[in-house]
Amino acid sequence: MKIEKRRTEVLVVGSGAAGLRAALEARSRNVDVTLVTKHKLGSGCSAVSSCGHAILVPEELGGDPKDTVDAFYEDTIAGGVYISDRRLVKILVRESTQRVLGLERLGVRFHRTRGRLSLNPGSGDHSYARNVRCEPRFFLPPLINAVRASGVRICERIFVTDLCTHDGIVDGSICLDTDKGSIIIFEAKSIVLATGGAGQLWLTSRVPRDITGDGYAIAYRAGCELIDMEFTQFYPWRLVWPDLGRDMPIQPATFFYGGRLRNAEGEFFMERYDNVRKDSTTRDVAARAIYSEVKAGRGVRGGAVVDISNMQSELFEQTNQNLCNALRTQGYDPRSVEMVVFPATHFSMGGIMVNEWTETAIEGLYVAGEAMGGIHGANRLACNALTACQVFGARAGIRGAERAKNQSYWNPVSEDLGKSLIASKMGKGAVQPKMLADRLRATFEEHVYVIRTGEGLNQVIDTIKAMQEDLPYCRGSSAAEIAMIYEVANMLQIGEVIARSALLREESRGAHYRQDYPNRDDHKWLRTIITKLDGNKPRLTTRLSSCAEA
Repeated sequence: MKIEKRRTEVLVVGSGAAGLRAALEARSRNVDVTLVTKHKLGSGCSAVSSCGHAILVPEELGGDPKDTVDAFYEDTIAGGVYISDRRLVKILVRESTQRVLGLERLGVRFHRTRGRLSLNPGSGDHSYARNVRCEPRFFLPPLINAVRASGVRICERIFVTDLCTHDGIVDGSICLDTDKGSIIIFEAKSIVLATGGAGQLWLTSRVPRDITGDGYAIAYRAGCELIDMEFTQFYPWRLVWPDLGRDMPIQPATFFYGGRLRNAEGEFFMERYDNVRKDSTTRDVAARAIYSEVKAGRGVRGGAVVDISNMQSELFEQTNQNLCNALRTQGYDPRSVEMVVFPATHFSMGGIMVNEWTETAIEGLYVAGEAMGGIHGANRLACNALTACQVFGARAGIRGAERAKNQSYWNPVSEDLGKSLIASKMGKGAVQPKMLADRLRATFEEHVYVIRTGEGLNQVIDTIKAMQEDLPYCRGSSAAEIAMIYEVANMLQIGEVIARSALLREESRGAHYRQDYPNRDDHKWLRTIITKLDGNKPRLTTRLSSCAEA
């Protein structure tokens, strides 16, 4: 396989909202920037998002005068059930307005009425209406155009297999060009990982096919620590009926404005799960409630019915424009069709551990977006994800560029290293990587879903061990086939970290619910779980949450 070497001052891996923002910020500081992406520019979760951003809205732009930095901070800390890193949350809320509204300079268009931002509450987990939203065509396309215009070098269909380091310093990365069938070694002074989460470990997933935990895995193998990996958010309101041929969510603001969930017995059941917020509860509670109703035999078409009879027609339409358009295209009336929802895998709260400037344990390596851990704790608040992409994507790009400008040389990366790593996956194999991936997804769906048990998690760990023994028998001849083997290896490695973290946390907190430990235990478990690779095995430790230290 042909091998080539390239140099860049800052290498950004991933082209969603966080990667695009990091590339723009780095390039604006007059350094050479290359952005590589697994598929096309703009791919990943940002491309299928609802484009909502939670920010502290100035009063002159329509914000509630009672809303404050402290209120936004407390909502986010409480939403994360006191596991979030306080330092990161403070930065998120303090910089949210500047970083998000600053996108308008690039052509991003947030909904406004007579100059004031059009706000909706996002869901009941925000104390005030903080959600600013734009149409998808007015979000990523302007960012993509700005990146192209800035002179960032763009490389599509590039799969990063490994980071190259020496003495705790990043030197570059080894990549596969899946279009040209070649190996590329990038030498870089700084690398930003913005590779998204690991949602494709589950069958019922709302995330795109390429979100397989790659960034977690390559950073983990290079020596970084992973944090809070047991916490995965399951989006409660994924439409399962009618089948529109594509994934469609019902927006959480629906339930703030009067929408309710009903089971097969005609009962509006959410009061049994949250007698204060009821249907406008947090995502973790809603997902568990719907899942429990279906498992108890009270489901309708495999889910719960969304009843909007108490909701004004224009509000439902305004809140769910894309859904209403899709329903009408298929011949359904949004006001009369029976809409059924069931939870789907949505967001990874955990990730690579970083400090306030997105720096990792490896010098020169930075992380932003869903690949970054510590912000969201046990449960992410609605619309905080894209805000975090802008705030910490900007910080990663700034700090990455600063390091690149201060270092006059590139550390060399041996071509032999790239050749040997890729060669270990070449040849004819008896095991198909897709078979392993499908088996892993089915196992996760059964045992690492909304409700978990110690017995089920141990089964998952045993299954992963067996599949890891089969992994060496996966072989490929093309760059695309070898990339698929790496992808499955990443899924297995990160799947083990998730399962072991979930097994270790013997309590229920936020999105992590243990049927055998159904209560939250602040006495023992106001702690984060940190995982580091020790040899070829994960080593798990716990640390007192920064919220407990406050």
